[in-house]
Amino acid sequence: MNRRVLWNRLGIVALLIIAVLVVAQLRPNRAGTGDSAGASTAAGVPRMLELGSVSCIPCKMMKPVMEELEKEYGPNLRVDFIDVWANPDEGRRYGIESIPTQILYDASGNELTRHVGFWPKEEIVAAFREHGVELKPR
Repeated sequence: MNRRVLWNRLGIVALLIIAVLVVAQLRPNRAGTGDSAGASTAAGVPRMLELGSVSCIPCKMMKPVMEELEKEYGPNLRVDFIDVWANPDEGRRYGIESIPTQILYDASGNELTRHVGFWPKEEIVAAFREHGVELKPR
């Protein structure tokens, strides 16, 4: 094998290694279920975080669902929204690939589950229940 071919192959291998390292740095750490940055659960209450945009249609459809959850469960459930089009770093931080994405957390800030797309209120409450979290109405 001549030197030029060898150097080309070594260059390709080096680029692949660099690409893998860059991707590994960009992906969020999901080794544990806790989300230390997003886990701020006031007074130990469960949390629903929606990552979407004020402009996407399914995200707009989720707004009344989130409002109903806030109205019905008030201080016993924290409901948050992050516009990932306005805050792209947040989308990357949470590993969002499609919007809307909802993330449910228990009262300790541990991630329970994720859902992508429109999610009716009843199914959200049922998902909390399936993970051992019984939401208490106001």
